[in-house]
Amino acid sequence: MDSDSSSGHEKGRVDVEASSVDEFSPQEAKSIISRVDRRLVTVTGIMYCISVMDRTNLGAAYVAGLGKDLQLTVGNRYSLVTLLFFVTYILFQPPATVLCRKLGPRPFLAFITVAWGIVLIGLGLVHNWGGLAALRLVLGLFEAGFFPSVIYLLSTWYTRFEMGKRYAFFYVIGCLASAFSGIIAFGLIHLDGAGNLAGWRWIFVFEGLLTVVIGAGGYWLLVDFPDSDRKVWSFLNAKERAWIVQRVKADRGDSEVTEFNLRKFLSGATDWRIW
Repeated sequence: MDSDSSSGHEKGRVDVEASSVDEFSPQEAKSIISRVDRRLVTVTGIMYCISVMDRTNLGAAYVAGLGKDLQLTVGNRYSLVTLLFFVTYILFQPPATVLCRKLGPRPFLAFITVAWGIVLIGLGLVHNWGGLAALRLVLGLFEAGFFPSVIYLLSTWYTRFEMGKRYAFFYVIGCLASAFSGIIAFGLIHLDGAGNLAGWRWIFVFEGLLTVVIGAGGYWLLVDFPDSDRKVWSFLNAKERAWIVQRVKADRGDSEVTEFNLRKFLSGATDWRIW
């Protein structure tokens, strides 16, 4: 990052008044947005792809022998194991964006991605349905923070019109990931017996290892909020990030971050339209 990125502004914040929306030519502006797309949308898109795969592989594993080996066919065990993921996934989504803003998207998103990758590996090594149920709860806890934090991060870099295309990109990725996860799982099932592991266990172990690698890479490749002064490897300089902040401010006027207020944060739950 340029040496001027730490001068003339408050600690942890870029001097957003140092730039205007007309500071760069149309060609320069287009180049900056393209660089943001290549770095931000691509990296978060890959991480979202693995996130969707990791949360939808239970069905494939069940068909491949998980249900029989862990006796999930007894009563409602399979339904319970499936449901438990969403308990923590729903409960921990609201505070996720608060933590992401406080800790920074790079360490936060990278940590939870590596964490749920390790949980996935554990799913491939578990030997009873109770352990599987417990790990599904933990998996939901870590995955809960990813999607809302990424959407929040994207919203700080783009105008409202630009966000529509990026949201569409993410939903397309989700559809493709769901489709290809079954194909990948089918291939992994054929590793049955390798390393003394059943085929369904390889689904979790391989995808868990892949998730850990992607999460670790995300720590170096993810970007921070545009108004943040935290160092980001080989990305926009302070002047360019200040320009991004001014664009968002001119578009919808919410680029300035206010102090966290618990009462205001929880007040959203009183709006019936949200429910």
